[in-house]
Amino acid sequence: MTSNLDTLVLAGSLAVTGTQASTGAASDAGIRTFQTAHSGLLHGAGASGANHALGATGDNALEYYLDATHTSGDMRGMYLRLYFSGTGGSGEAARIFATINNKTVATGGTVNGAHISMGTSGASAAVSGAANALRATFGIAAASTALGGTCSVIQVDTDFDTAVTVPPNFAFLRLTNTNTKKSNNFLRLPNVLAETDGLFCAHVTQTMTHSIKIVSEDGTAYYVMCTNANTNRTES
Repeated sequence: MTSNLDTLVLAGSLAVTGTQASTGAASDAGIRTFQTAHSGLLHGAGASGANHALGATGDNALEYYLDATHTSGDMRGMYLRLYFSGTGGSGEAARIFATINNKTVATGGTVNGAHISMGTSGASAAVSGAANALRATFGIAAASTALGGTCSVIQVDTDFDTAVTVPPNFAFLRLTNTNTKKSNNFLRLPNVLAETDGLFCAHVTQTMTHSIKIVSEDGTAYYVMCTNANTNRTES
């Protein structure tokens, strides 16, 4: 079944069981309901190998400007939760993928798989709790006592073909100060605490055995000293 939504004005609920195709924009009180043929289970535009053309002028395919005036509780611009309820299944709640498509890009700018920001506006802007541009949480329920696997809060990957020449200053992470004011702290850790296998403990007069390479913005290599012994580490 193919439906043309060009002139549709929604007064209630719309149910479509086939493929939707549109060459224009329909609306419900100003809300655009434009939708093209797609391969998504619920909605979308285009399909693998058949991209939906956005045109040659920079713009946003999806755009929402929202204003929350609530004084308690949480408000979210989007809430997406996926339950993995089948044995052996894998995937993501959100997969965001940018491809540099056989062109030189980012002239005077950047391209990013995702750009997530926290900003402020106005002289009265203040934070009484915590604010983060990006927050990642890994939760384990009390009943999940046999989780196993290789787990982390954040995994940072590379995916290089064997024929690739890796740029000499490429790094897993890059720290920058974009504007005039600067942050000079690399990490913020829990306070020093003497506990077994603690995250941050006093550790003195140990022989260096290893190092981790880092590179500065001008390409200079430096090495963070490491040791594989904890003889002089205060853990209790």
